[in-house]
Amino acid sequence: MGGLVLQSRTVLLVEDNALVGLDAEDMLRLMGARAVIMAHTLASARQSLAGGSVELVVLDFLIGTERSEEFAREVQARGLPLVFASGLASTAQLPDDIRQIPVVTKPYSTASLAAAFAAVGIGIGG
Repeated sequence: MGGLVLQSRTVLLVEDNALVGLDAEDMLRLMGARAVIMAHTLASARQSLAGGSVELVVLDFLIGTERSEEFAREVQARGLPLVFASGLASTAQLPDDIRQIPVVTKPYSTASLAAAFAAVGIGIGG
């Protein structure tokens, strides 16, 4: 995937696994992210979101032992595009109000991320 997909956006990546996070950060940068803000806990994700520079969120559904449903709702309330990057096999496990959020299943690739971003209106020309 070329660097035009993210069109210099600032991405908040919420991932508790450091190795997965580093790999995902590299993918996001290759896809054109201006900055990738890494958060390993939901508390740090909330602090980063409050900073106001986030334009897109990639969110693991399970951060440590904490499910990220409420944080996903906070992101939606701000009108920010959001995709789940998780071990979830399908959105059937998600509550009804957040089931429409695209899920990229781990291990993911730039192609699967780009497809999820396209589903939320982000991509070349988006």
